[in-house]
Amino acid sequence: LLGCLAGASSLLLSQEWGMTGEEFARGVDLNFYEAYFECSNLYLWCEQAAEINYYLGIGRQHGQPLFTLNYTRSADDLFFMWAFNLVQGDRLWLDTSSENTKNVYTWESQHEDLFKSPKTIANVALLFSRQTRDVYGEYSKDTYINEWTGWSEMLCEENIPYDTILDVNLTGDLTKYKLLILPNAACLSKPQVEGIRRFV
Repeated sequence: LLGCLAGASSLLLSQEWGMTGEEFARGVDLNFYEAYFECSNLYLWCEQAAEINYYLGIGRQHGQPLFTLNYTRSADDLFFMWAFNLVQGDRLWLDTSSENTKNVYTWESQHEDLFKSPKTIANVALLFSRQTRDVYGEYSKDTYINEWTGWSEMLCEENIPYDTILDVNLTGDLTKYKLLILPNAACLSKPQVEGIRRFV
């Protein structure tokens, strides 16, 4: 079963529609993120990386691969998005009737061994706290989303590999990480706080 969700980090889904990306993923086998992105808007690529990293965190929790549907307007856009998604461990869904798409996928199929079973090398964990987003403060990106996105974009711009983890991951094994970033995480359970104390 395929699930399509655009903007899983947004307040709109949780506050107005009563659903979250994390809950949505429980009912599907494969998750995909529908994104609109053009290379002409280069300032958006770190924001897209943040969203994709959140989807990857959801996928790790549920054992699901992720792919992103992008709408591209040129061969340059297409190549950038293909590479952009691959380096994050994501897959790209494109219209295969385009000659540009065929060229990209032909090269990928000839080097398939490079892309099988990607593994994260991150030793930094960035918490996306759904609990904080949904409960703390008011209906505003300023309360939590901008804080989380800002940290994500900074790590991306500095070329620091990181994993987005979820609230539920705080009670699990965090020993692979050397740094745990909790951007404005104001709504955590006692077991989650204990998990942070064990990490420290």
